Amino acid sequence: LHLKCSQLTAKRDRVFAAVETGDDTGHRLVMVLNELRRVEERIERISERLSFLQERSKC
Repeated sequence: LHLKCSQLTAKRDRVFAAVETGDDTGHRLVMVLNELRRVEERIERISERLSFLQERSKC
């Protein structure tokens, strides 16, 4: 899960870089922002799962 979270964070960073460099058109920007939203949602779910597993392992 840590690896997947790192991969998704890197993907998110690449999306930000594409937007910041102006490497987009209106359509591409919409696609990139939608992908960013999905990536951030996945990062959040993985982080929640990691927290749950860490708490569970303390018991």
